[in-house]
Amino acid sequence: MSDLSRAAIDAADPGKMIDDVLAQPDQLADAVWRAESAGFPRSTSEPIVAGMGGSAIGGNLAAAITGRAIRTVRDYDLDAGPDDLVLCASYSGDTEETLACFESAGAAGAARAVVTTGGELGEAARAA
Repeated sequence: MSDLSRAAIDAADPGKMIDDVLAQPDQLADAVWRAESAGFPRSTSEPIVAGMGGSAIGGNLAAAITGRAIRTVRDYDLDAGPDDLVLCASYSGDTEETLACFESAGAAGAARAVVTTGGELGEAARAA
């Protein structure tokens, strides 16, 4: 595709995914505003994003966009301490590795935030 006119893009993108891509700066600004409004503490260390697959890619994207060091954990093991902020992401809320990281972060005294549609992770976050 050498023609990058809007008409050519629309013809190749019937689902209008380009609109989602172009809206990312606004979505990121909204996410920062929501986090600041919720009073999430700022960690003194690099933030940690725990998740698997597409749920973890947000940490990589945020690091690339902001230039800030963000550690992404795609495993059961989480090395976190009381000065860390851990974001646990799981669409289903039932991802074993992410649940293990949520529990580990809590045991370490780290601040935790969750992004999920529910499942066990949602229940654990509400309980905490």
